[in-house]
Amino acid sequence: MILSPTASRTVKTIVDRALEILRGPNGENVKKIEVVGYETDSEDGGLIPIDLIADRYIQFIELDEPPENTDLLEGQRKQQILELYDKCSDDFNSIFGK
Repeated sequence: MILSPTASRTVKTIVDRALEILRGPNGENVKKIEVVGYETDSEDGGLIPIDLIADRYIQFIELDEPPENTDLLEGQRKQQILELYDKCSDDFNSIFGK
């Protein structure tokens, strides 16, 4: 889904306010923040709910097992994180409207 600049700002405002709630004094009590909207490319054109807490963009990196506890694989971690960022940067631009 590609958002217009106006829709992108609106979504960012909603997310910012949700984060304010989550970071506030009662944030630990919040179990779900759901936004419902129409997705233009959905087959049925119906409402699509998005749970801003549960539906997150999650990616993983894989590291080789260290031969000993003193080896923290810092170089490998850095390389894997940079490669993952490059792989996901188009998604980030789409999500955050850049």
